[in-house]
Parts: sequence; C-alpha cells; structure tokens
Amino acid sequence: YQNEIEIKVDQLMSSFRESYDDDFEINEYHSIRVQSYIYNEAGELVASTKNYVQNYSASTKFSHKLQDGKYTIMTFAVEGESSPKSDNDVTFSSWNIKGTNNLNDLEITSSGKIAAWFYEVMGATKTELVIDGTQTKTSISVKPITCLLYFDIDYINESGQYLRAETLEIIGER
Repeated sequence: YQNEIEIKVDQLMSSFRESYDDDFEINEYHSIRVQSYIYNEAGELVASTKNYVQNYSASTKFSHKLQDGKYTIMTFAVEGESSPKSDNDVTFSSWNIKGTNNLNDLEITSSGKIAAWFYEVMGATKTELVIDGTQTKTSISVKPITCLLYFDIDYINESGQYLRAETLEIIGER
C-alpha cells in the first residue's frame, strides 16, 4: 500500500504574537521549506522528501510504499529564500540539517548568520508510525523549536554610537 503523509505548517507560528497584522505574511521572495526523513527501527533512512509552501496555512503531502514495521519520521520546516541555489544551500535559512542518513547522527546546527525578523523560526516534529499491512494516512503538524525576540529600540544618536534597548522579550512559548 501507499502510505500517505500530510504535513501542515499551520502551527509553526501559532505560539507567537505579531506586533503588526502582516508580520507573519510571507513575501514573494520567501517560502517555507518542509523536509521529512523516514527512518526504520534500526535508525536507517528509508525515504525523504522536500517541498516548498508559500504560506502558514498550506500543507504538503507525499506518499511512500513502506514495508510493515515501526518508523520514525523527523519533519522540519523553516522559512527562507524562495529560490535556493541548491538543496544544500545554507543561504536558504539560518539552520542546517546534517547527518540525515542515520537517525542517531541527525543534527541541527546554526549556519552562523544573525537572525532577522521571523524568517529564522524553525519547526521540528518527531512522529512514530507503525505500518501493519494496511493503507496508512498520517497527518503531521510541525511545531516551533525556536523562539522570536522582540526589540524595542529607544534611542539611536545621529552618529549611530548610542543604542539602548528599552525592552527585550521572548514572544514565543518555545
């Protein structure tokens, strides 16, 4: 049987609050990259997929033929440039996903860029899946694993030498 998996990104920004009504609108130059990796019981990669969506209410679907057994699905979502130069292009976001061939080696690292606005929020969700000889439909909602910072800049002098941040708060629950 084909095993259908739907991935939703609608919860990626749900624990954050906007300062302005259009803060979380994605412009024409950005998209959300949604990646899923399916691992067998031994932690070996058996399937993967990568798709791009244009807004936080969108979802993406994929299907794979999986043998009976227990699987772990690791799903990641991050916003970045809408036309990355390659699938491994680190300019897409501030986050790199490495070691995807084995679940024990899977790692998320920072690309070292400074975060800017909400484009740096990353979501990740681990899902357990059991295939038992019947057709399976699974829905995954990606949840944020990073936070947003809100800066309220009080004063910058004409020469740009003095900066005082009046408030600094985390506006996400995670």
